[in-house]
Amino acid sequence: MAFLALATMVLMSAAWLATLDGFVYQVLWPNSPEWNALAATTCLLALTTIGFALCRMFLEELLSAMVNRVIDLLTAATVATLVAGFFVPYNVAIQVAMVLMLIYFLSNLFFATVALKSGETRARSFFVSAVCLTIGGLLTTGFIVGWVEALPMARYAAPVGVAIMSALLSVSLSDEIGAVKRTGESLQASFSKFVPSTLVGQIVASGEAPQLGGEEREATILFA
Repeated sequence: MAFLALATMVLMSAAWLATLDGFVYQVLWPNSPEWNALAATTCLLALTTIGFALCRMFLEELLSAMVNRVIDLLTAATVATLVAGFFVPYNVAIQVAMVLMLIYFLSNLFFATVALKSGETRARSFFVSAVCLTIGGLLTTGFIVGWVEALPMARYAAPVGVAIMSALLSVSLSDEIGAVKRTGESLQASFSKFVPSTLVGQIVASGEAPQLGGEEREATILFA
């Protein structure tokens, strides 16, 4: 699920950049500029929504219940704005979307900093990716509003930040999955020394924790 969310986030950032450059407008609907405006708002809000969801996926166990509720509220606000964007004027929707995206960049970095106190490898990877994303997002936002017009490449900074974040978190996820797999194989090998390996395989395949149990039967025992 996390890998799919990361891939979708990269796709949405690329689509948003395509709407800014006018590529989507020229190719898909050259006679309907309002569709390009709607696509820009939708991609931006979808990117923000997925970003909050990823933050929840990666840091849920490392953050307090109150912080997780804040992330849920921010996600809900972004989804509500995404739906409202189809019914409100473009200038209103895009302004709210930009504000929510800025909130995402900064809050994502804040949540990553809080999680960093746990000392977990996952938290460190997320923090580095959050720093890259925040820098890229602020540069792109500054270019759009005219603060860094002297840096034309700044418009590509946010998608680059998203790509770096996706790469770092994908590597982190792959490492965690590999570590869990190696641990499971080690435990299975150790357990197989005391019980049949076929039974160990059945327990692992069931995905359930072993429990005490049994059944009552009448039996005849002969002693010689």
